[in-house]
Amino acid sequence: MPDNSEPRWVRVAALDALPLHALLQVAVAGTQLVLAHAPEGLFACQAMCPHEMANLSHGRLEGGRLVCPRHLASFALADGAVSAGWMIPKLQVYPVRVVDGAIEVDEAAVLRAPPFRKTTTWDLTARRT
Repeated sequence: MPDNSEPRWVRVAALDALPLHALLQVAVAGTQLVLAHAPEGLFACQAMCPHEMANLSHGRLEGGRLVCPRHLASFALADGAVSAGWMIPKLQVYPVRVVDGAIEVDEAAVLRAPPFRKTTTWDLTARRT
């Protein structure tokens, strides 16, 4: 089993493929992520919104935040914090860097802290009286 305590950088895209103000969906260790190239820097986060699982690569960048395309909640690119008023988990963010024109994400960090995945549990045995 690999040691996930040390960074393990993997190339996910060329920097030229991600212009400023753009989003790009990539996969790292079988997990879908979104790369965001904002004026504040380059960021990597989980690709699916923790609320309704909307694909965040279809969202937009606004003032250091990633806006969900489905319900307009926004998440801070720096730490994943959700906008006020939403009772949903924060967005999982991952270390990202650029080396020789290539965007790299820390695969070990993705394996250590996979994205939150919404699950629904139905109890069909409960009866209303």
